Amino acid sequence: MPPGRVDRPLDTVLVEALLAQQFPDLAGRHVQRWSAGWDNELFLVDEDLIFRFPKRAGCVAWLIREIALMPLVGATLGELVPTFEWYGEPSAAFPYPFVGYRHQPGVGADQVELRATPALAHQLGDALSRLHRVDPARIPLPPEDGPASTADLLSRMSALTELLPPLLEAALLAKVSPYLLDEHEPPAASLDARFIHNDICPDHVLVDPVTGQLTGLIDWSDAVVGDPVMDFVGLIGLGDHSFVAAVLADYRLTVDGGFRDRLDWWTKMLSLTWLAEAARDDPDQVGKHLTWVLRAFEIDL
Repeated sequence: MPPGRVDRPLDTVLVEALLAQQFPDLAGRHVQRWSAGWDNELFLVDEDLIFRFPKRAGCVAWLIREIALMPLVGATLGELVPTFEWYGEPSAAFPYPFVGYRHQPGVGADQVELRATPALAHQLGDALSRLHRVDPARIPLPPEDGPASTADLLSRMSALTELLPPLLEAALLAKVSPYLLDEHEPPAASLDARFIHNDICPDHVLVDPVTGQLTGLIDWSDAVVGDPVMDFVGLIGLGDHSFVAAVLADYRLTVDGGFRDRLDWWTKMLSLTWLAEAARDDPDQVGKHLTWVLRAFEIDL
């Protein structure tokens, strides 16, 4: 089944019934559909609780692993991460486990104008420093293969290359073409491996809408032991290269000699891949991802 699809029905009526059956104290609460990601559907209960449901059977092992990880993540990052408090069991009504937690304060960082501030850069640098200090030996192996390799990304991009030229103006296309044509040599892989979130992006970085202060880092389902550079790549969605550099300046761990070359290459290649995937799967997101590509290739907005 292609990623993002669901293999079971779910709506507010069913969620209400599941909560009433498994958590009697939540019976009669108001339930509304909140959002959906690649692997999960989220429902809001009484404006302050979130319940997350796997979309398909292949997501269940990742959720079980995430449940095991969250106490360690919480001990490391404190109030920045949600605490799972409700654990739903598989049943005849819904075949998979699910979790509930209190709504994390803040909004996605791309929803406010204050996202790329020095204060936020400092807070992200501090949080990533703490996270990447966690002993990798404490992290359970993922249910499937680990982080994507360079070869994986090139293969993923090659299948989407034809979608990009119509979206790009001439000046940007000229800068992008060497990457689309595999003319830009990918950097050597890192031998450094740390515990990483592995999906840092504006949707998963929550900020106070008034002050821009960091309030949360959410969605830990993809967390793995891998190249720490991957936790900096998605920051291009929050600001330009100077913002990413500011986060790195507040990162208190050493980086290897190839770190910045990998950061540049992965930022450009992944921003192009995300744009192509938006064009294929979610055209409403094309404008956002085009902005990320412009930042990655340092084209004035």
